[in-house]
Amino acid sequence: MPANSSSTDTRPRSCRAYAILLSALAIILANGFVVFFVKSEHYIYFWDYTNYWNRYGPTGALFVRHPLDALTSLVWSIRHADYNLLPIVPLVPVEIALGPSRLSFILAVTNIYAIPAVFSALLILRTPLHRETRSSALGAAFIAVTTALLLPQLWSPVLFGYLDVVGLVLTNVICFLYLRRMLEEQRLGTLVLIGLLLAGIILLRRWYAYWVVSFFAGVVIERAAGLMGARVTTARLAWVRPLFVIGAVSVVAFFILATPIAFVMLRTNQADLSSAYMESASLLGILARYCARFGAVIVLLFLSSEVYLLARRETRGVALFFLTQFVVCLALFGQTQDFGPHQYYLLVPPMVAIVTLGAARAYASLKTGAARAWALCAWVVVLLANFCVVFIPGAEARLGYTEYLLSRERHYPLVRTDFDELDRLGARLRDLAGQGSGSIYVLASSLILNDRIVKEAVAGVSPGCAVCRRINPTSNSDKRDGLREDILNARWVVVAVPVQLHLNPSGQRVIVFPFRQILGHEGIGLAYRKLDDEFTLDTGVKVYIYERMRELDATTREQFWAEFLVYYPHLKAGFPLRAPEGERWR
Repeated sequence: MPANSSSTDTRPRSCRAYAILLSALAIILANGFVVFFVKSEHYIYFWDYTNYWNRYGPTGALFVRHPLDALTSLVWSIRHADYNLLPIVPLVPVEIALGPSRLSFILAVTNIYAIPAVFSALLILRTPLHRETRSSALGAAFIAVTTALLLPQLWSPVLFGYLDVVGLVLTNVICFLYLRRMLEEQRLGTLVLIGLLLAGIILLRRWYAYWVVSFFAGVVIERAAGLMGARVTTARLAWVRPLFVIGAVSVVAFFILATPIAFVMLRTNQADLSSAYMESASLLGILARYCARFGAVIVLLFLSSEVYLLARRETRGVALFFLTQFVVCLALFGQTQDFGPHQYYLLVPPMVAIVTLGAARAYASLKTGAARAWALCAWVVVLLANFCVVFIPGAEARLGYTEYLLSRERHYPLVRTDFDELDRLGARLRDLAGQGSGSIYVLASSLILNDRIVKEAVAGVSPGCAVCRRINPTSNSDKRDGLREDILNARWVVVAVPVQLHLNPSGQRVIVFPFRQILGHEGIGLAYRKLDDEFTLDTGVKVYIYERMRELDATTREQFWAEFLVYYPHLKAGFPLRAPEGERWR
């Protein structure tokens, strides 16, 4: 309908009906996609793919049977644990209704967190910034929802089993509360609420602290830019006091609610601890990975919308606010470690907000209904193509050269084809463990083989999995996990060739160093013999079992520690590298 057409009594009701219909369709399609995707997988999940899923069932059962104990566990986890139970609690009703399966868990995250995150993108349209496009409210809302709904970077972590998408709901609410009124005009209750929400988002996931920093930076830059060329007076600095209130409330609330973990965060050099997760700290490398992840089309939409909003006086402030958020998160976190799929959520709020505002204003400038209809169709086609190329195998082949404009991320349903070989490996370890006492150590840390995969393989052929308790946890990262003595005390060591790593090799010497000695039959490797078994896993990885034939004497052990500590000369010779105090908070 043309922007200048006369309104009727039925138009508001018609728009609401369309909005409800489109919202219901979006929810149905999102759930249908999740069900199809999860049911297409045939995989062994591990590490971050299971951290919260493993807590999902037990937490639901605990709240049903012993609610007071559940609340006690919740409070303890908030104060002490990295992966606390706070974001799981809202999912408990779904667990009670559907059970603890992985599909139940992903659907719970989808409906309780991801879908609200999508629709909370509409909040930016409820601020005074959007006054200009109220005549095209339905089209603007359609743009906001589809921008978030079809953004692969929103759904990829959900499908992996992360629930960090809950943070997007809070970031959108916080930005809405801040933007709907001048800061100095905000009521005290609103300022306190913003501060509590900022503390809450860090309680949910520690690394959202980077977004909290970017929020304050965005406010300062926005307001400072408004002072340029003007005389600085007390009245013009009235926003400083309410901003201080927000900051004070957030800091005090977080330290009261999570005192132990707060002090751990203050003492932890996160950049050093996460150095193994860093491919390149150069700004160019960070930008290249960001562009590859989101794709040229999305990046260009973001940049063009940003430029468009910066060029208009009435939107320049909000454009600076969100741009500062984006730059601060990209630079600060990018200098700490590489972005994981879930940590790109730091960049999603400013990107979706800017694209929504810019596209909605461009849409409102179109004068005819036909032009607006074609614009919305083109919008959906582009976003849908970018979505499909990430999640649907073979989609890029159908898009021809246009695929190079889209996201380079590929997240297809996870499927393993080597379950027979894993069963053989599990059965062999079960048989070996039945021959006598002794522990098992898995000298591998990759998506193909790691200690969690081996435990699942053994559990699949050994009811009750008594042998699983004899498989020691593998140290995967030098500075996070440390080099433990388990590798020296294990009777059997499972080795994969080539060496299986998932981080920077310089940060996984806890795998590489003993791997070279055992395969090279030197150092501690002199005490091991290679068994005749060979197992071939996906991508052609060969797996072998080494058995320790004699005890390692004190001299061999001391030499092992001394040679390893050459990489870390600041530690005392012979002192095993331990994980830092407290838990990691990535």
